[in-house]
Amino acid sequence: MTGGFVKSGFVHYWTARITGKPVQYDHEVRAAVKRIDSTLLVTGILPADALIDEAQTTTRFTLLHIGSFGMMAGLLAGIGIYGVLSSAVRQRTAEIGIRIALGAKKRQILELVLNEGFRLMLIGLSTGLAGSFVLTRLMSAILVGTKPTDPLTFGWKLRPLGQAIRM
Repeated sequence: MTGGFVKSGFVHYWTARITGKPVQYDHEVRAAVKRIDSTLLVTGILPADALIDEAQTTTRFTLLHIGSFGMMAGLLAGIGIYGVLSSAVRQRTAEIGIRIALGAKKRQILELVLNEGFRLMLIGLSTGLAGSFVLTRLMSAILVGTKPTDPLTFGWKLRPLGQAIRM
């Protein structure tokens, strides 16, 4: 197996199956290549794992940054949800007090607060899911082993946001 443009004379790498450590075969490989074509230069002998790691460096770096930004976005979304809900409850403190004074039960007050919270959550959730479906389509080229609209991934991302609402 070779990499690069063989007919042009420009080859990035050749693959050889060996047993043991590649360093043991350094001299033999260089001698064999020199016998075939003395103008070729062997710059190094690496195991396939090192070559694969080198090939995946850019993708790994990109995914690390996307994951970091995603974590920060999730954290900011959770803080934002908590802030909006606590602000909404604080604004209605007087109303809640009056309802309690007029005989409202704890269940009715809880329903009042949760209904508003769920309404805000559904608005944010629908907007966020629509945006994420669009963005994952754009990022589908760098997703390996998963579909852009993987339900498990979306479900696990919504879990911490739901916990922020419960606070």
